[in-house]
Amino acid sequence: MKAPLSALLAALLILAARSEDDCYANTENCAAGAHGCCDSTRSCFAKTSTASYCKTACPTDFVNAAGNTVVWDCEGTCIEGNANCMDGDGNPQQCCSGGYTCERKSATYGQCKESCPYGRDPAWQCETAAPTLAPTVSPTPGPTAAPTRCLGTNSGNCLSGANTGVACCDADASCERRDENYGQCKTACPYGNDPAWECETVAPTPAPTELCYAESDGNCRAGGQVNKCCDESLTCWEKATYYGECKAACPANEAWACYTSPPTTSPTSSPTVAPQPKMTLRDAASNLTTPLPMGCVINYAFIDNPAKVNDHTEADLELYLALAAKQYNWLTEENGCKWRYSWQHDRYRCVYMLEFAEAHGMDFRGHALVWGKAASNPDFFDEECVEDADGNMPGRCKSAVPTYTVDQKYKIMNEHVKNESEYYAGRLAAWDVVNEAVCDCWLSFSSCEEFVAAHPDNCGKSERYSGDEYDVYLKKNIYWPDMPDYISQAFIETKKYDTTASLGYNEYKFEASTGWQKEKSDMTYQLVKSLVNEGVPIDYVGSQTHIDLGYMNYKTGGGSTSNNHDSELEYLDSVKANMDRYAAIGVEWHFTELTIAMESVEDTFDTEAEENQAYLYKGLLDLCLAEEKCTSFQTWGFVDGWTNAYNGLLAYPFGTDYEGKEAFVEMMSSLDPVYQKVYGCSAYLYGECKTDSDCCTEGNSCFVKNQFYSQCRTSCPDNTDWDCWEGTESIFSGTTGELGLAGAALLGVIVGLGVFTKKVITDYRKGPPKGLDGDSDTIDLTSADTDAMFFRTHNAFDEEKAGGGGGVGNDKL
Repeated sequence: MKAPLSALLAALLILAARSEDDCYANTENCAAGAHGCCDSTRSCFAKTSTASYCKTACPTDFVNAAGNTVVWDCEGTCIEGNANCMDGDGNPQQCCSGGYTCERKSATYGQCKESCPYGRDPAWQCETAAPTLAPTVSPTPGPTAAPTRCLGTNSGNCLSGANTGVACCDADASCERRDENYGQCKTACPYGNDPAWECETVAPTPAPTELCYAESDGNCRAGGQVNKCCDESLTCWEKATYYGECKAACPANEAWACYTSPPTTSPTSSPTVAPQPKMTLRDAASNLTTPLPMGCVINYAFIDNPAKVNDHTEADLELYLALAAKQYNWLTEENGCKWRYSWQHDRYRCVYMLEFAEAHGMDFRGHALVWGKAASNPDFFDEECVEDADGNMPGRCKSAVPTYTVDQKYKIMNEHVKNESEYYAGRLAAWDVVNEAVCDCWLSFSSCEEFVAAHPDNCGKSERYSGDEYDVYLKKNIYWPDMPDYISQAFIETKKYDTTASLGYNEYKFEASTGWQKEKSDMTYQLVKSLVNEGVPIDYVGSQTHIDLGYMNYKTGGGSTSNNHDSELEYLDSVKANMDRYAAIGVEWHFTELTIAMESVEDTFDTEAEENQAYLYKGLLDLCLAEEKCTSFQTWGFVDGWTNAYNGLLAYPFGTDYEGKEAFVEMMSSLDPVYQKVYGCSAYLYGECKTDSDCCTEGNSCFVKNQFYSQCRTSCPDNTDWDCWEGTESIFSGTTGELGLAGAALLGVIVGLGVFTKKVITDYRKGPPKGLDGDSDTIDLTSADTDAMFFRTHNAFDEEKAGGGGGVGNDKL
């Protein structure tokens, strides 16, 4: 979902004629109201659609992982093309983009032109009305006296009403008369083919001039037509439909579509092929100048028994796992690496998902090593495993937790950290060492101090981690306050046994530095800053970022899901400010558990809701791409319907049909600019094609599922839900040249499930699957034998069940 053009145009400069004393000199917003000019030494550059400043040159704030300048757009402050650059009184209303001037056609109308078109159209008065974006020279005085350009062959009338040649022709051509008022530039008279041509030469051919453009020397796509070739070894690269420049190579800038227009004067090599977009998140993110890990989360319990949530089948599971391996290169097990599960199941859940990740070339995040939540710890260290007045304990507890001294608690925690970090040392990319320690005290209370006074058993002030600027309030649990430095101790112990994994603190509802999250955000920052100041080996802060569409109206933390971009930008700007202060103290930012859900299952997930969700996903990803210290982007799940936590809230980039939603499309457009340029054509399985602007890539046709939805497919799906009458024709069945370019860019991109070579997962409770040697094999993920790729553990736990053990199949999530 893009910002509307009208909103951008509303912020354009109003360069009214005025004295230099009326113009801005430096940092004021020069796009505002009637003060839309800069003094003679500066130009007005756009930072955002609503803020611009007078600068001598475009500021460079940061070059992101894709190699693009961010923060300062430096475009959009001036118009280009065919829009009127005059106001109703004949005064210049807007400046023109660099290299163009506002040429007057009449008293109230003008256009931004590279040069005066008088030679082709005498109606143009051609006095320069407005200076260019960088006013370093005096405006062009008066009408151009003589034509400055010549007509090419067949390119318009070379006669005037007086029957004289007013426009010259390019070299080797002459203006040949067809009738009294019309002629064309021809290399020879066409009389033999058309007797209507009188064929008398009206305008002589001028002396030969330079035919071709040098590098960056003007628009080689003027008017949408190729009217100038490029010097040898240069190619006319298309930036937009009506603009191109002669370049030796395509500029490394996402604004350039980089389709070639005319051939070079003397081609010395094969034509340049339009770049092909990446079609998966992991491929696009890996292709960045600085690759960005794209992660997802899987709950092993659903692999063991897919029917545990929404009655999924084994076939569903294969689609689900294949999609994870195809789209992501980071993986986290939702619960299996937490102490309760690793202790109860001998690490099997965590190990299984780690080996799945290794088999598919994915890095792995351990989650979470030390967590004060009682239910995440073993029975013997679960502070809630105590008998009530009637002698009963929580159902998860098998025995009561003993009473420990402080020294014993330190010993137990240190031993646990050693066991886990030493066991996985060298195999994990990251560890969420400590999870969710900061107090939740923002609701219904004006401060944490007020909250603690009302609920002294829930939280308390940490003298160790509080600072001069902010106090830190921590949750009371089996670790704190008995172990005042347990957070520092956990990091120090982990680093002793795993020197390669990045170590982080993971927290929720703190990502925005303003609004209702502010106090917890400040406390979390102070905690991390105190750890850094102590010299604790912390590498990143993990932002869970569980939000919903109510964050489009962030001030209250909920509310309308209307398309409120101003409020939504306020939230994103607040997140950016928070990311910036962690970067300032050298701490990386990981999005660890991102979800963007409906506010309730009763809401309607319509087009507007899907666009809002996509806008938030893209907005957060763009923040990460722009921040050098943002080094991981992970969603907590990835397919709608495969999680209990957000069941029915449609919180993920992929839908229940395992296909990319609008959120996927928008994230791909941020990761790969070429994908954004060519997405006019739908690839197999991605997006609806039953619209006037969509088409399908070669070999696919647009099949209709119902009156609301269609897809590009090689054949009709064998599914009763599909009507399967063909809709839009394939792009290669005779469409226009522009669409053909888009199709050519997608040619050869494989979007199906494909064939992958993987390292087979080692199952230490079972032997290798039949037909595989346990080392490496090529496995077709579309075949019926794919089940061998993902071992099942039902039989492995049958003996435990028979012996009275709980077994994975009986676990509650």
